[in-house]
Amino acid sequence: MAVKMIRGGGSIKARRPQAVGPRDDALMGLRLPESKSIPSDSLQDYSILLFGRKKIGKTSLAAQFEDALFLMCEPGGKALRIRQVQVRSWPELKRYVDLAIEDKETRTIVVDTADFAYEYCMDYVCDKMAMGHPSDEAYGKGWKAVRKEFTEVIGKILHSGKGVVFISHSRDDEFKTRHSESYHKTVSSMPGQAKDVLEGLVDIWANYDYDGQRRVLIIGGSEEVDAGHRLEERFKNADGSPVNRIDMGDNPAEGYRNFVSAFNNQPVSASRPHGQSVKRKLTIKR
Repeated sequence: MAVKMIRGGGSIKARRPQAVGPRDDALMGLRLPESKSIPSDSLQDYSILLFGRKKIGKTSLAAQFEDALFLMCEPGGKALRIRQVQVRSWPELKRYVDLAIEDKETRTIVVDTADFAYEYCMDYVCDKMAMGHPSDEAYGKGWKAVRKEFTEVIGKILHSGKGVVFISHSRDDEFKTRHSESYHKTVSSMPGQAKDVLEGLVDIWANYDYDGQRRVLIIGGSEEVDAGHRLEERFKNADGSPVNRIDMGDNPAEGYRNFVSAFNNQPVSASRPHGQSVKRKLTIKR
């Protein structure tokens, strides 16, 4: 290999020409698209964060997705007839993710719950960096390391080409307005950093809750509920207005069918029109 000699500052420096490897050849093959992409018309292809009250049926609803494999990071699937593995650590989760991606029988990967998955991740990073807690590292280095590790694995799942459902519980948090008035809002129970990562990456984040005796899936966020999606052409009523809530019927199978119908902009039998939000008592403290 020829070496070019560069003279400067009274010294001679040797600079070797950069070799073009396989990775560089792959980059040279990249091309810009010639047309706009077409959004998928299958709910299966979109990633979902499903959070809600305990025992409301989140796992049973996720089990309706095609060929689902559950990565059970916390107990809760013993009474259900589902395909599942018990996950007890972050390295185990990473290995099961790789196996699930390779497995042709798995069409949907379900992480149940994302809360425990994040805790496993934090414990793993703390052990790796020999720190008691991420806050022990100066300049936020500990938290950055946890976020990086968590985001890399979540990204691998989301780019696997399979359906993805993350499950979490819900809680009521207190917030303050600009005028120092406090109010309560239903949000995911995940730690703030995990919540920030997942809600920023998934296509749909939905709250599974009760409206009286009926189960409803709330996909339109408000000052009372944290929810939303990025599907501009989906979840529309006949008049073009957005669907904010979906009646989930009397069982998981009916709930899933209603979810798919709402996704396809089709009418769903409900206790009230889809566009009407769930009524909650909003308490303002002055």
